[in-house]
Amino acid sequence: MALNQRIDYVAALDDWLNEPYKFGHLLGYTKLTFTHNEWIKIFLKYGIFDLLMAHRNSYKTTCGIIAMVLLFMCNPDMRLLIVRKNMLLSSAVLKSIQKHILTNDIVRLYLYSRWNILDVKTKDWSSERTTLAFKKSVTPEPSITAAGVGSSIVGSHFDYIWMDDIETIEDRYSNAERNWTLAYFNETENLIEPLGCRRLSGTPWHEEGVFSKIPEKHFQGRKFPIGTVDLPEKELQEIYARKDRLPYAEWCCNYELRHVQDNDTIGAFNIADNWDCQYCVGFIDPSFSDKTDTDKTAVAVVGVNRHGKLLFTGITLPKSISDRATRIEILTFIQRFTPIETVIESQLAETSIFFIDAFRADEAQYQIKNHWTIKRQFRNKHERIAATVIANKPDMLILNGTQQEFSLGVSRYYKGAPHDDEPDSLAGAIEHLASSPIVAEYAEAIHILSQRK
Repeated sequence: MALNQRIDYVAALDDWLNEPYKFGHLLGYTKLTFTHNEWIKIFLKYGIFDLLMAHRNSYKTTCGIIAMVLLFMCNPDMRLLIVRKNMLLSSAVLKSIQKHILTNDIVRLYLYSRWNILDVKTKDWSSERTTLAFKKSVTPEPSITAAGVGSSIVGSHFDYIWMDDIETIEDRYSNAERNWTLAYFNETENLIEPLGCRRLSGTPWHEEGVFSKIPEKHFQGRKFPIGTVDLPEKELQEIYARKDRLPYAEWCCNYELRHVQDNDTIGAFNIADNWDCQYCVGFIDPSFSDKTDTDKTAVAVVGVNRHGKLLFTGITLPKSISDRATRIEILTFIQRFTPIETVIESQLAETSIFFIDAFRADEAQYQIKNHWTIKRQFRNKHERIAATVIANKPDMLILNGTQQEFSLGVSRYYKGAPHDDEPDSLAGAIEHLASSPIVAEYAEAIHILSQRK
């Protein structure tokens, strides 16, 4: 659109504020309905604090983005802080706002008509902070700041703080993560101007998460479970199909916005801050092919700590052990724990020796060498996981700092789960810890030595 004309920007803005979902259509979000109209107004209307709780895939973040664009068209000097679970997610929202203000013809025509501005871009323009050219006030803070939960922004002050999806799957399976998220949510009260606005949008992942700490009065007219939002029929069909694929408790919190007792998934483990095991084993659940985007290797290390508890950690890698870089990463990881035995699970016993030879060649650079063995698994996977991981869970601890993908892979496991590499490797490690003659001999030696002290 050539900017050789001007519009009645006052009338245009008035129309967009009255029916903001139609303004969303102009930005390209054509699936929004009148329900979303009211959601956008939750962000637009003044209030010290307000919230929007809605099921996943309902376009709540989209509504927030539309509202932020409109708010800048109303108040060019606004200092906005966008908080999401991490900086990458927060930056994605910032970039969306940048794109609409920078390239949308309708928005550009409005800015030209009101402020005679052709280009809103300034030198302060990145994925973490942005100053818009029509900002007239001089402040240390830019127009938009992006932050992840835990980001240090002490000393900054904002007119508007939007917290979107700060409670995620990480909060569901980690008490420490829930406490960290809640602490950051509370900290935003020190960042907002006395008459500024805070908005929270998201889905309740845990019954003790951020949403559980908010007074009930704030949820009136602000809670939208599945079935209360008009969505395209095909999208609704796909959402309901997930009910058969997700653990029931996870479906309830994500889509019905309620919490039920989780009897399906393994769930979160208590955390140990230090690795104080007297002995341990490593177990590799490998992929022997090397097909793009389908391979995954899970490595578990399990030991017995000084209090007799099973302490475990692990990593998940995106390629098979036929990839040398993957083998090096596994060896580097295992070196931290020096297991008595390192086991490779194999359904191809005749050829597995070649992979052991590859590992032995690769570990020449390391001072400590592994004792490699091969094990074939014959039991049903779920039976094995149930008899080892689930049965021993009360006496198990996970090492603090364990790779999140591995930790969630174990915690989210349920019978019939599409991915079971992490709990399967953990089950293999526990099983070997209990049955290996070498481990038994080593444990007996430790016992004898302890008796002599």
